[in-house]
Amino acid sequence: MLEILKKHYQKDFIIDNNPTDDDYQWFQTDQSEIFGIHKKRLTKEETGLLTSLFTPFFIQCSNVLSPQQNSWFQYLFHNGSLPAESKENDAVRFYYFFSKQPIEDIHSFEEAIIGLVSDPIILWINDNKAVLIEQNAPAMIDMENFIQLNDTFTSDFLVDSYFYIGQLHEKNDSLSVKFQYEDEVFSTAKMSFKQQKVLSYFQSIAFLFPIYPERFPIDSLSDIFLESIQDHELTHSILIYLDCNLNVSLAAKRLYMHRNSLQYRIDKFIERSGVDIKHFKEAAAVFVMITKVQHEL
Repeated sequence: MLEILKKHYQKDFIIDNNPTDDDYQWFQTDQSEIFGIHKKRLTKEETGLLTSLFTPFFIQCSNVLSPQQNSWFQYLFHNGSLPAESKENDAVRFYYFFSKQPIEDIHSFEEAIIGLVSDPIILWINDNKAVLIEQNAPAMIDMENFIQLNDTFTSDFLVDSYFYIGQLHEKNDSLSVKFQYEDEVFSTAKMSFKQQKVLSYFQSIAFLFPIYPERFPIDSLSDIFLESIQDHELTHSILIYLDCNLNVSLAAKRLYMHRNSLQYRIDKFIERSGVDIKHFKEAAAVFVMITKVQHEL
């Protein structure tokens, strides 16, 4: 495909994995190759077609980033090294913000975010999209708080916005790959389910897996989640609980255990995995992904 584009656009087509020229419209392939086409050569229709085929890539000027922001930006978007300040044992979570309209008062927007996400590193990809990085992230989050925050954006900033919450991740060499999977999934969710303004990753699985199962390979799952289902006794208990339609009493009877013992296992799984299976969408997604992992491994 790139050879066809190069032949068509000739000198106005370039490949550059560290783009800095804002005169070009940049795109990224599924193989993480970044290419640009001079904006003067692109019609609105051509830009729309390329956007449907490739992932738009936006330049973030490194001279306006703090050293910490720049280290994360280079790591996530330019195959850089895992930021030096990262501690291997700390958990990290990515948050993805999209807006149909440009955010004009970025400072006030960031203040609203900081009230909910603990000491986030905020990377503005463009005026309509930001990625938030929360280090030392808690296992659980209150989705209702994010729904209220998104409503605040709509009322106070007069924007039509979307807020997506990523998985709980380990800080290791696969983190950037997990980020790319999440970014693609949430971009798809934004286009396919516009009425869902706030979604977690596992809620997105519930919506998107029946339509795009190929978007959810095992490698897309958090290492923390994958490790949590290696406890076969715990996983068996969780599958019975899910099979009993989240009815703890019924599941406990099937497992021949006390209800409180099963409740302890459920809480233990939630704390380990960072996925609240007491809610239907997350529970359905967990059932599907556990089944997928057991079938493929």
